[in-house]
Amino acid sequence: MGDVQKNLCQILLHQGVVSEPDLLDYYHECFERHKESAKRAKLRWHDDAKTPDAQQKNQHALGTLVDAINEQLKLLSLRIAKSKSKSSSGEVVTYYGVVNMNSEDAFAQVANSLSKVEQEFFHKLISAILESDEKELDVQAATNLRLELTSKLTPEASQVCLGRLVDGHWLATTDSDGYGLGVRTELQRRFTTDESPATQGEQRVED
Repeated sequence: MGDVQKNLCQILLHQGVVSEPDLLDYYHECFERHKESAKRAKLRWHDDAKTPDAQQKNQHALGTLVDAINEQLKLLSLRIAKSKSKSSSGEVVTYYGVVNMNSEDAFAQVANSLSKVEQEFFHKLISAILESDEKELDVQAATNLRLELTSKLTPEASQVCLGRLVDGHWLATTDSDGYGLGVRTELQRRFTTDESPATQGEQRVED
């Protein structure tokens, strides 16, 4: 794996999910930083000022690069997938995210950042969202799920946990100021076939 691929892989593994515009910026930065390595790997960056369809060509180059990274990630049972989702501004954006192909440990990434009771809260949230007609929960309903946990979680702690899940793209805020599935959860569910609360429901292949 060349230096550009390594850098992009590290960024994705660290952040978990990155929007396509941001990932293209990272690709450009990595390309400029490692020009010799990029040349050996036959990578190119197309300048908007010189190439009329530069954006499309750079998107295609990024897709090819991600495919190459995925070949390396197979050994770790990981994959970079992509999906469209609303950004915080309400705009529909394509996101690239790392998913765990090991169904027995599908949500290890979120588990690593949460306590045991917070993990239970997360799975309760996902189950409740999936079971709701609108596929979302209002703030009160989401917070009240703490009352169903096997261990105590204060209202304040539940709000902090909800904020962290939104920041990590595991949950997303909705137009009605409630909570829905975040792009990382949506991506992970596509590639998981077990019956844990966070992964139940119809499974789809990547678009």
